[in-house]
Formats: sequence, structure tokens, C-alpha cells
Amino acid sequence: MKPKFFIYCLFCFLILHLNAVAQDIKLQNIIKITFDEGIPDNNLYPHKTVEVVPEQGQWKSYQTVYYTTYDPKTKNPFSDSTRRFIKIISADTLTLLLDIISKKDTTVNERNFNISINQLIKYTDTVDKEINPQQKQRFIDAIENKSIVHDALMSCVFPIMRISSDGGGGSSIVIKTKDGKDVGISKMESSFINGLPWGNNEEKLYDPRITDIYYAVMNNVKEAQRERGWMYRWIDKMIYQKYFQTAFYWEDFKIKHPEVYASFKGTLTPARLVKGNGVTGDSYVSSRLPAYALIIFWLHDNLDSAIYKYKSYEDTVVSVFKKRNFLFDYIKSKKDTRVYVYAGRMAGKNALGYVREIKEYYPEIEKLNRYKALLIACMNPNKTSSRWMILPNDQLLLLDYTGKLVYTADGKFDGFVPDSGVTRHHVCLVFDSKGNRIGGSDNANVGKY
Repeated sequence: MKPKFFIYCLFCFLILHLNAVAQDIKLQNIIKITFDEGIPDNNLYPHKTVEVVPEQGQWKSYQTVYYTTYDPKTKNPFSDSTRRFIKIISADTLTLLLDIISKKDTTVNERNFNISINQLIKYTDTVDKEINPQQKQRFIDAIENKSIVHDALMSCVFPIMRISSDGGGGSSIVIKTKDGKDVGISKMESSFINGLPWGNNEEKLYDPRITDIYYAVMNNVKEAQRERGWMYRWIDKMIYQKYFQTAFYWEDFKIKHPEVYASFKGTLTPARLVKGNGVTGDSYVSSRLPAYALIIFWLHDNLDSAIYKYKSYEDTVVSVFKKRNFLFDYIKSKKDTRVYVYAGRMAGKNALGYVREIKEYYPEIEKLNRYKALLIACMNPNKTSSRWMILPNDQLLLLDYTGKLVYTADGKFDGFVPDSGVTRHHVCLVFDSKGNRIGGSDNANVGKY
């Protein structure tokens, strides 16, 4: 485990195990509120501590610790433990903070994000600078739809995959009361915006005003502005990816490469397109394939001399799927399973090294025409996944999987079931078309190609 991640986990553990019974916290019952940025008492990484205390009828903030690993002036670490006055914090601001924490409201109130449609429109250029004026207007029209913006916000707050759990950087707020209770919340994981959620040992709070107050007290105006900017960027990005990215790229592709588009003969349409380094691609749906299958390949901008290749990818995949085998039968029986077919992957130069790795566990592969082999990945609704190679001799290689591999009483492949954890098992198992295991290894070191 990385030292930073371990230290951060320890820090979060301590925060979460503070007495977090935060009911009806009153400002007059507070001794001090401590705001930490970074991991306290750890000189491997920068950190800062600010205390807010009552003095002479006002709430004053003081920086008590400041440490940086790099000072631009000296080019060395710098530490300052002098107690320095920052500013007066309004009682209303602190009362609002205590009220949010006391109520423990785990819902998301869109009004608290104070989203400006004009700002969302302003940030559209950060998503894709290559869209034409007509496409941009369609994008803006969607942004002006409140329902679409709401859905995009929810996708940002509750992303399918969160940023690393140490993304919060150790940010925390600890409230010390006169009756000896410490109430703590911290950034336990990161969504795409506002550093949400903040958490304690009972709930996760999705109120962005906590983040606003945090940066105001820390006197970090730049970070507060950066958070607002990222919010607009991510909402725009979610809208663009869901409604326009694939459509716009496909429109542009048809204009730039009419011959290639014509070669698809109406059977290939994009499911998802992305751009990068002079190529456009990702996943395509073919009317000649089952609905669960997506073909993965990339179209180079200078591809007019290789039109035939892309259509041949589809032809190869279709010919393989016409043959019945145990894996296709299994996939058909599992509703909502998605299969990604990596067309042409075994024709690349790097495939030679891949074949050599497999040869250690399956020597026969050298005798086969690798150009006719097909790599596929299966994503199953029961949260298991697997990666296979379908060979021209109708045998199948299982290369890795998550979950638990199960067999029937007579030793045939019987699918995957969820298992504790998300461990990926690296194997090289050989099956015939009926699902009988006929060779290979349960512990193989075959890289992902």
C-alpha cells in the first residue's frame, strides 16, 4: 500500500471515529472549530490548519500550522507554526455550517449548487473546440433544459466510478464543544464536483455549501474558484458525452470520409465515439450481429487507402458469431450482458508478443492463423467480467475473469458467479466449443493486449 494512501486512510479512520452525534449543535456551545487541509503532522505532504475561536464577541480565524514541501523562494520545504490572524468569520456562516451538519441531510438539493446557465454556456468551449456553430447551438439548447442539467449534476455527484479515495487530500472540519464532544466531518471520497461528499461515521453529506464555507475559512479563494469552474466543466461534459459526442463525431466523419462511410453499407453505426491523436473510434453496433455485441476499432484520419480493412473487421466478427459455442449460449442466457469485440487486434505487430506469452500454456497457438483469432471481453450484469480469445479451430481461451468460475457436475463451463472483492484472476484455460476444459493453466501470466 502506498504511504500516502495508508496515512490518509488512518487519518480518515480517526475522523470517522470522533463522536459524531451532531444533533442541535449551537454556536454558543462551541469552543473552537478546526479546519485542516492535507494530512496533519505529516511532512511528506503539504498541510495547513486554521482554527476558528470566539474572542470578544466575534469569531476569529487563525492559521496555526502551514507546511509546504517546496517554497519557490528557497526551493526547500517551509514550515510556519506561528499563530497568525486571518479574518473574522461571520456568526451566520458558522451557524449555517452547524445547521447542515446537525440535520445530516444526505439528499442533494440542486439549489445549493447555485448553477448559472450563462456560466454553463460559457464553459461549453472547454468540452470540444472543434464543433461547428450549428452543433454548438444544439449543445446550448440542451444546457437550457433544466431537466437535462439536473440529470448531469446527479451524474457528477454520483459518478459510476469515483476519483481515488485519497482525492479529498485530508480535508476535514472538527468541532469541539463545551460538553467535551468532538464532531468531525471530512472528504472521504471525491465525486467530480465540489469535493463531495463530506462524511462522518453515520452519513455522507452532499451539500456543496460545506465546501464553500471550508474554502472561505481557509482563505483559499483560488481553490474555491477552481471548484466552481470544475463544476461547470463537468456538467457540460456529462451533457455533451450523453447527448452529442457520438452524434457530432459521426456527422463529421461522414463528411470527411464519405467513401469509408459508404463502405459500411448502413450496417455499422456508432454506439460511442471518442477522438484522440488523429483517430476516431471506440464501439460500433452492427445490424448483422446480436444486440449485445459491440465492435471496437479505431478509424485513422488518413484511412482512405485502407477502406476495405474496416469493413472486413465486421465481416470477420460476423463469421465468428455465426458459429455456435458454449460461450455464446451462456451470453444469450444472461440478460443485459455486453460483449466488446476487439476487431483486428490480433493482426497488429504487438500481437506476436502476445502469442508468445500464450504459447507457454497453449503451444498449439503457433500453428493457428492469428489473423482469424478474435479477442472479446464480456461484462455481465452480476458484476462479473471475463476476457476470451476465440480461435480459428473453434477452441476458446479464457484469459482472465472476475468473480468465481464454476463448472457443471461433468466438468463443463457453467459461467461465473459474484465473489467477495474484485480480484481479477489471470489464467489461460482452453475449452472446446462445447465447454469442456481441455488444457491450459489456472495461474498464467498473460498480459492484457
